[in-house]
Amino acid sequence: MRIVRYTNERNAVIALLEELQEHLVSVDVEKVQILADQYGEEYFCYLQQLLADNSGVMYLALADDSVVGMIAGYIEPKDDEDRITNRCPNRGVIADLVVSSSVRSQGIGKALMIKIEAYFMENGCEFVAVNVFAPNRGAHRFYESIGYAPRNIELYKRIGAD
Repeated sequence: MRIVRYTNERNAVIALLEELQEHLVSVDVEKVQILADQYGEEYFCYLQQLLADNSGVMYLALADDSVVGMIAGYIEPKDDEDRITNRCPNRGVIADLVVSSSVRSQGIGKALMIKIEAYFMENGCEFVAVNVFAPNRGAHRFYESIGYAPRNIELYKRIGAD
């Protein structure tokens, strides 16, 4: 397995992003997550722009020249609230991490995390943040196993009709 910087493997990345979204839809008991017809293409374009605008990077995990995982992250821009409420350390943000279900639990996710953490350190980041969908228990266990811990918790309550 090799970790390489993204160049032009668009279709393989879109397939991974769609696989992740399908999983999130399947574990969403509130049925808020969706997989729209053009999700993969639209989300890929959104992600590319997010990375371009915020010193971001995407890495791919290759096994026998096939893309089996991807990670994308960016350096979080600071806003007025940050400047008022904290010392503003640079922070990397994991936008997406996906490992194909056929090769999970083989160290690929960890290898991708190590690679992007190195990128963030090279770019002056002191912390890395990742948002995890609460029902995605496997992701929680994975991130905790490599040293991540809760910092902020978003609470959620349905108040309207379905």
